[in-house]
Amino acid sequence: MGASRQKKDAVLRAIGYELDMLATAPTMRTTAIVIDPNVSEAQRRIVEWSIRNTYLEGPVVHVRNLVEFFYRPGPRIGAASYVKNWSRKAPDASKLLGENVEDLYADICDKLSHIGSKRAEKREWDVKVMADGLIETARVFESHLNDHDRRIVHDATNHIAW
Repeated sequence: MGASRQKKDAVLRAIGYELDMLATAPTMRTTAIVIDPNVSEAQRRIVEWSIRNTYLEGPVVHVRNLVEFFYRPGPRIGAASYVKNWSRKAPDASKLLGENVEDLYADICDKLSHIGSKRAEKREWDVKVMADGLIETARVFESHLNDHDRRIVHDATNHIAW
């Protein structure tokens, strides 16, 4: 027995949120943030590190969630729950994301989920390439949805021109 309509609708709303957040991420990383000039140098360094870390990790978490939905079959509701034969219709993730999607996914999981261990190395994430690639994937996905599902995705994405 498949997932209930209510559950599937909730997942589509969550995917819309992930897409919307990812669509705004490249601009957020270039937006100037003003730090109170009265804070100490030590406080300034902590605030600057926190901001950089937030802008680095935030979009990458959305990338991971969307890669799971579109490209990693498993027990969770994924794109194939909405689009028959999605694995044949989905665009080439590695081509759109600029690297092998399985390697990217593993790297994201290793670099972001590091509680109890130190990050082995720094990684520069090309959020713009990943965002563009996943939004293109979403457009292909959206083109195969029924009207009900398409409406849910559109309602949850304010920053994507379908």
